[in-house]
Amino acid sequence: MEALKNKKLKQIKDNFFKNGFVVLKKFYTKKEIFKVLNCVSNIITIAMRENKIKFKIKHTSNLQHELDKKYLFIKNKKPKLKSDIYNQLKKLDKLNHLFSNNKILSVINYVLDSESIIDNIQIRIDDRSNDRNLDLHQELDQKSLKNITVWLPFKKLSKSKSGGIKIIPKSHKLRFIEHETKTTKNMKYLGISKKTLSEKKLKAKIIKINSGDLLLFHPLLIHGSAQNKSKNIRWTGIARYNSFNYLRLFMDGKENFTGEKKQYLYKKYYNTNNFKWI
Repeated sequence: MEALKNKKLKQIKDNFFKNGFVVLKKFYTKKEIFKVLNCVSNIITIAMRENKIKFKIKHTSNLQHELDKKYLFIKNKKPKLKSDIYNQLKKLDKLNHLFSNNKILSVINYVLDSESIIDNIQIRIDDRSNDRNLDLHQELDQKSLKNITVWLPFKKLSKSKSGGIKIIPKSHKLRFIEHETKTTKNMKYLGISKKTLSEKKLKAKIIKINSGDLLLFHPLLIHGSAQNKSKNIRWTGIARYNSFNYLRLFMDGKENFTGEKKQYLYKKYYNTNNFKWI
């Protein structure tokens, strides 16, 4: 894949900093998305075969329908195997290629104005249980203060029942906001309190993006999960790109910013006027 030209890159960068996010329409083709989903389907099929799990489904030309059925069957019947499969999906060669080719790196490195470390590539799987949904928050759990999160939906995300990701446009300009510890069924994380959102009169909206579109957003953009109320699973590819500049490992010897409520480095840099990455 060829790198984008400077004129297009400048437009992307301008919109990124103006709104805190940018959507790149039709960045990947249906064929490229199909290859990833087919790869996911194949590894699930092999896992079921090796574990002698009997599963029958009427053949259909709809790959995602078959994939949903297989995944939900394993999640309900073999949760340990489901977790094992999930952990392997982030290592799929075709998934990693989508996030490490020249085309996307030309965008990321231009916006970051540096080379980057790709961290936490994954396929997020959201069924209607919504057991991995997070309330509104800023992206604090990263290696560098300067980072970009990329969302790649494998199906359309809109205001329909499938939900998706909700954001507060331009909220990155508020700089770092105090967070509080919140919990889901599976994890603890830092989120912004309802009181703070109310005081600042902040309201989120669901981003409309289609399969193959890319959503890139600033770490301080307030965002969260929108519930999936449909019968279908929401499959999304995610990657985080951390600039070589402001890597925490080189600042205080810690790997990232996980779970620290005070987030003193965010305050020290983002909440001072001379930190220009806003």
